[in-house]
Amino acid sequence: TWVPKIYLDKFLDFTPLDSKVQQHLVNVYKTLALAMVAASLGAWIQMSYHVNTTLCMFGLLGMSMWLVSMPFQPYDSQHQRKRLMVACGAAALQGACIGPLISGAIWIDPMLIAIAFAGTAFIFVCFSACAVFARRREYFFLFGILSSAMSLMFMLRLVNIFAHSYSLYMVELYGGLVAFSLYIVCHTQLIVEKAHHSGPKDELADAMRLFTDLVNVFVRVLVILLRRANQPARRSERRR
Repeated sequence: TWVPKIYLDKFLDFTPLDSKVQQHLVNVYKTLALAMVAASLGAWIQMSYHVNTTLCMFGLLGMSMWLVSMPFQPYDSQHQRKRLMVACGAAALQGACIGPLISGAIWIDPMLIAIAFAGTAFIFVCFSACAVFARRREYFFLFGILSSAMSLMFMLRLVNIFAHSYSLYMVELYGGLVAFSLYIVCHTQLIVEKAHHSGPKDELADAMRLFTDLVNVFVRVLVILLRRANQPARRSERRR
């Protein structure tokens, strides 16, 4: 009988990518992992000490503006360390902003956090692999479509502030999940394309783009899981 063989080394073969591109991706993912650790720490601090989320949001806005205003100076190691510290601070504040959502999920069912994290990781790995193994610039056309979609969803959110429509909320929720999942593809291909060019590479900026995509995907996956977990309680209340 014929038994199919799976060669892991073939699956992990990134030979279409140059060595410099591979090294840049490794550096980006290392920085992304550090940002995720900082976000987890920020969420834990918020849940443990009940930090005001409004202050965290203003702090995140300030940190983000500070990070954007800092120029990229690849040959100044001290400046790069400062940028990394500011980025980790912004990531920690981002985690603190979603701390109440995580706390509510833990109160309902702690497994929801693990499922949401696993689902987000699965989406990230699949869409990143799709971008890495695709032809160069193949998905760049999605940037225009996604920009239009995000503008539309922003308008829907503004309308829904007054309309309180369940349908608009669901369109925004699932549409946002699809949009940020596709942004992972676009941003990964953008990182790969920029790494092909000579000159210094800004791993921090690339990692923070992916970090923003990951956080938005995680939040939407967790909200969807929370809604499904609350459905039995809502049905029982309707029967009463």
